[in-house]
Amino acid sequence: MVVNIRLADRFDMDSTDTMGRTWAGWDPNATEKELWENNRGRHGFGVRVLEEQFASLSYQGTIRLVARISGREEMPKPESTQRKWALIGEVLPQGDPVRDALVGQPVAPGRNSFIYFDDPFGFSGASSAVASAAVSYTHLTLPTSDLV
Repeated sequence: MVVNIRLADRFDMDSTDTMGRTWAGWDPNATEKELWENNRGRHGFGVRVLEEQFASLSYQGTIRLVARISGREEMPKPESTQRKWALIGEVLPQGDPVRDALVGQPVAPGRNSFIYFDDPFGFSGASSAVASAAVSYTHLTLPTSDLV
């Protein structure tokens, strides 16, 4: 499974943001690192997210960025009693087989800010070498409909 965070258009954050962000959402002029840092957090991720190895950010129904998850951290939200979390991880660069397989793929529409979808290549728990080999073989044959 991959956890996908759906992004809206860029919007400003107020000064009380506990992550120290000044904005969140999709900004076509931002770097991938900036997009990740500004959108990785304050979601209701349960313990299930700890089982995942990859996260993606999507905008207008298309995956735009992929990161390797290494954990989550609690992000206080003073106006809420619900626990909120931010993912910890690193953006995968162009040329990474997982990133290259997922970026540009469609994501099913929905109302939730994040969803889980099947990892079409079986990367969860796979080593980088296994993941690379799997993408080399399956990237050309996987129908897009398998991602939704």
